[in-house]
Amino acid sequence: VAGLGISGRIQCRSSSGKPGATWISSSCGTESVGLVSLFVPPDRHSGECDGSVVGGRVLRGLEKGYSVLRVFVESARLAMPNSQQLVLTDPAAVISTERLPAGISFQRVPGNYSRGNLMLQRLDSYIAFLDDQIKQVGKADSLQHFIFADSDMIVVGDLGCVFLEFPSFDVALTFRNNKEQPINSGMIFVRGSKDGLAKGKLLLQSVVDSYRRDFFRASRMMGDQLAFAWVVRHFSDPLEDSFKQGKVFKSQVKGVEVLFLPCSSYNWTPAEGAGQFHGMPLDVKAIHFKGSRKRLMLEAWDSHKHQVAATKDLLPLQCFVLKSGRSKYDF
Repeated sequence: VAGLGISGRIQCRSSSGKPGATWISSSCGTESVGLVSLFVPPDRHSGECDGSVVGGRVLRGLEKGYSVLRVFVESARLAMPNSQQLVLTDPAAVISTERLPAGISFQRVPGNYSRGNLMLQRLDSYIAFLDDQIKQVGKADSLQHFIFADSDMIVVGDLGCVFLEFPSFDVALTFRNNKEQPINSGMIFVRGSKDGLAKGKLLLQSVVDSYRRDFFRASRMMGDQLAFAWVVRHFSDPLEDSFKQGKVFKSQVKGVEVLFLPCSSYNWTPAEGAGQFHGMPLDVKAIHFKGSRKRLMLEAWDSHKHQVAATKDLLPLQCFVLKSGRSKYDF
């Protein structure tokens, strides 16, 4: 049984009761946090022939993309009730707001949103957003921090706690023990002070410069990861030993105070294949259903969202993910 008997992992079959870490706790502090995601509606005709069945419904093309964003927003509002959800998108995109929860803020950022350029455009859009926020600092009543996150996530903990628990960083990145791609760019924290925003923009611009110079020919899903790895290795002290230890640490990267957070806690991805034999960490804050795992994301939320909302109990949802026997999740 996934995770059974392994220290620090969620237990999906246990007579000792449910671990307290599987309950959504109250939000941290009073500072405002904005969750920022890039969303470009899928082509109207994409996926028309390969629909996926979720909750008795066949989802194709546009509906699949909207469903992923909807789940991200709904889970974030449960886990982080004080957060604001902001979506960056193509100025030419036609957004069907009726397919999404109310209250999402949309910001249209000019750029090249073609499929092959989307990962690079994501970073360019983040930089444009930060530049706009730098101009707004001091005009708002309170400080707002930002978390740039991929939308193919179910948020199960208050990610905003990072800004209170670690009060001295400018930017936080999530990392894993991966030689070629140690940084997972699916989660980026930026402190909302003017200095923090400026340094966040500086760091992301360095990544974009590296991406364009050295990794533009890489697979469209790898270029940003390779560029992040190059920047943190080139502009900081050696980090390999810290990556291997898997614990929170800080380092200066091109004059930016960067906090490195383990993916196992802040950006955890289920393994592909039958059975998650190592289980899910007890302190996980976000489950990242990247790549072919998106159907699992939708199935897990569709099956358990009402129970999570009513009881704040995450264990059934987490065990649904852990016990999945799929080797592929369809899209």
